[in-house]
Amino acid sequence: METTELMAIVGGHVNDELLKRNEYLAAENEILRSSICSEYQTVWAGLS
Repeated sequence: METTELMAIVGGHVNDELLKRNEYLAAENEILRSSICSEYQTVWAGLS
């Protein structure tokens, strides 16, 4: 296996890992945002 082939394989693996991490963080962000929004709605409802 040549160096360029090895670098392509490693680079592809790193890209896959970064994509998975980004997808996970996007999902986590959505969950946290919805949690914060519902907490604020509860607080504002209690103040009315």
